[in-house]
Amino acid sequence: MILTETLWKLDSEKEGLDELYRITTGTHKVASLTGVSYKDIVNKLGEPSINVASEDDKVQVEWVFYYDGDNVFTLYDWKTYDLDYTKWELRTWSIGGHNKNHEFEDLLTNILGRKANIL
Repeated sequence: MILTETLWKLDSEKEGLDELYRITTGTHKVASLTGVSYKDIVNKLGEPSINVASEDDKVQVEWVFYYDGDNVFTLYDWKTYDLDYTKWELRTWSIGGHNKNHEFEDLLTNILGRKANIL
């Protein structure tokens, strides 16, 4: 799904879970996003790219993006261990990538609106 000229959201139904796991290998937390709920994110970015809990249950949902070509970024819950908590109470999300990128973070907060903040 193309969100902007430089931001594409990947989808497990289209790309497949194995491909998304391959694409996200080596990413790590580069920032935190605060002030937005699961519903806020879904309303602006669509359903999560990965809607299956990780094997260790540390991540319940994850959005996977290509930004400005082939730069991979993710947005995910971390260590909630509970999908209901993630969907109804969580307001702090992790941003993952290979490198920190302020332009991606700015674009993400612009899409999500004035409640969204990067830490």
